Amino acid sequence: LAWWVAPAMGWSLLPALLAGAAVQAAAAWFLARGAQDGAPRGEQENPFSLSSVLKMALLLAAVGLAAEFAAERFGGMGLAFVAAISALADVDAVTLSMGDLAQNDGLRAAANAVAVAVAANAVAKSGYAIALGARGFAARFVGGSAAGLAAGVAALLVT
Repeated sequence: LAWWVAPAMGWSLLPALLAGAAVQAAAAWFLARGAQDGAPRGEQENPFSLSSVLKMALLLAAVGLAAEFAAERFGGMGLAFVAAISALADVDAVTLSMGDLAQNDGLRAAANAVAVAVAANAVAKSGYAIALGARGFAARFVGGSAAGLAAGVAALLVT
C-alpha cells in the first residue's frame, strides 16, 4: 500500500517490512503447525459490505484530519502519536494518510509514522492474543510478533 500512495515512502520502508514479514511468516508457519483441525473459528464480516466500507472511510477521514493537525502543530512527534493511536484499529488508514506528506518533502516523517503504526498495530494484536487467546497461542503469537518487530527495527537501524 505504501508504494501505491508514495513510492519513495515504500522504498524507504522496504528493508524493515521485508525483514519483519519474513520473521513473522516463519512464526505463522510455526503457529499453523500447532493449530487444531476443526477448531472453532469466529464469524467474519464481509470487508466489502457497506458498513465495512463506511467504517473504513470514516477512519481514513479522521486519521487524515488528525495527522494534518498533528503535523502542523507538533511536527514529526505529533504524526508518530497519531499513527500509534490510529494503528490500534488499522494501519492502512495511516499509510494512506501519509501519502501526501511523503510526496511533499516529508518523506522521513511519513515513513517513520507508518513504521510506528505497524509497530503499534503489532503490539495491539499481541494484546488481543493475550486477552482473547489460549495461553499457548498467545505466547507463540507474542513471540512471533516481537521477533518480527525486532527484525524490522534492526533493518531500519541498518539502512
